[in-house]
Amino acid sequence: MITIAHAAAALRNGTITPTDLVVSSFKRMAAWESTLHAFVDYDEAKALATALLLGDELERGVDRGPLHGIPISIKDNIATRDFPTTGGSAFFREYRTGYDADAVKRLRDAGAIIVGKNAMHELALGDTNQSPVANPFDTSCNAGASSGGTAAAVAAGVVFAGIGSDSGGSVRIPSAWCGLVGLKPTYHAGSLHGLFGAAYTIDHIGPLARSVEDAKIMYEVVAGGKDVRDQPTKSARVRIGAITEFTDVPAAPEVAHAVDEAVMTLAALDGVEVTTVELLGVEDAVFAALAIIWPEVSSQYREVLRVHGSEIGIATRTALAIGELLPASLYVIAQRSRAHFERQLHAAMVGLDVLVQPTCWRTASPLMPNQAERHREDLFRDMFKLLRYTCLFNVTGYPAISMPCGVDHVGRPIGLQFVARPGREDLLLQVAQWYEDTRPWKFPEAPSRVVSNS
Repeated sequence: MITIAHAAAALRNGTITPTDLVVSSFKRMAAWESTLHAFVDYDEAKALATALLLGDELERGVDRGPLHGIPISIKDNIATRDFPTTGGSAFFREYRTGYDADAVKRLRDAGAIIVGKNAMHELALGDTNQSPVANPFDTSCNAGASSGGTAAAVAAGVVFAGIGSDSGGSVRIPSAWCGLVGLKPTYHAGSLHGLFGAAYTIDHIGPLARSVEDAKIMYEVVAGGKDVRDQPTKSARVRIGAITEFTDVPAAPEVAHAVDEAVMTLAALDGVEVTTVELLGVEDAVFAALAIIWPEVSSQYREVLRVHGSEIGIATRTALAIGELLPASLYVIAQRSRAHFERQLHAAMVGLDVLVQPTCWRTASPLMPNQAERHREDLFRDMFKLLRYTCLFNVTGYPAISMPCGVDHVGRPIGLQFVARPGREDLLLQVAQWYEDTRPWKFPEAPSRVVSNS
């Protein structure tokens, strides 16, 4: 599959047109969508009309940048003026904002072609997805949540990239499970205006892409034109701290082995110094994150839950109810605890530039077509474990990026996560690029069911 950078070059030398890219996008959608269920809405005619206009601009010498003429997709909780924005909920199936989120407007202004809206977990409050969404690497497995539809669409090559929201790991975990690069920027590095039903003190909007360079291209636009070209060179030593043990939620053996190998690869690079580091006193960050997310989201849906609760899925309904019941004192304690977690993270990074660790303790989980059969205790236990490696960086606002570092015994991707200090997306992207250069990565070309042994 070609990347945004490759497509941009081909568009400018006349080898392809934006129309060619849109036609190819919908051909791949036709091949994949009945298996993946990655989209809740799309419009081929509108995408083709936009492609014609953007192609004409290129012929006239009007160049909006590397996203000019590139098909992308948007998670369904990010406002779009020309598609419904449902937040993955049947209750909001006809809801239209009438405007674009700031991130969407910036992408349109940069020439991106929005193919459609992607499926997600209802109101972004869980660990599965609407439909549910299958994983292109193993269609018997979940694509990850809550930005799973976007991850599946990008990994299948239906679109070049997409944007999702990340409250506790919802960009990075789907990226890890679908073999993508997913960036959660520094808190408020880009506008959250138009993020539907957000937990505004902890949410982030970030890109999911097939390469580090493509993630960088998307991030620069979504963050409002922020330029991250001033990146470190290998002549300037970069100090990386490897966190490889989480005693409360230990990584699966194959995940731990792949991350250890990635750390050894990084240590062998010129200009990189790797040491092991302990990150202590942060085990409860997931409790703080959920004690913030659930009340902030539920406060927006009190009337919906009271009057139309039966139209909300059981997992989301439970999370909203918990958010209603949590006392204000606990919410305040969770907010105040963020300073503690930031101090712990800052202490662990003394003398270091970047941290590296797994993105998730496991690879993609099996699909659960009937989520109502899942016990609530299992649901929330699984969610707490799932967010253990990611939510700390939402609570503290530190930027983090996930990228593939191998596969398990049945070919499901394993995610590697880099973390830097606030505002240092440049450093994250450069270190991720150095690692990516050592390990070529391939995406599935056509749907195929992989028989899992677990």
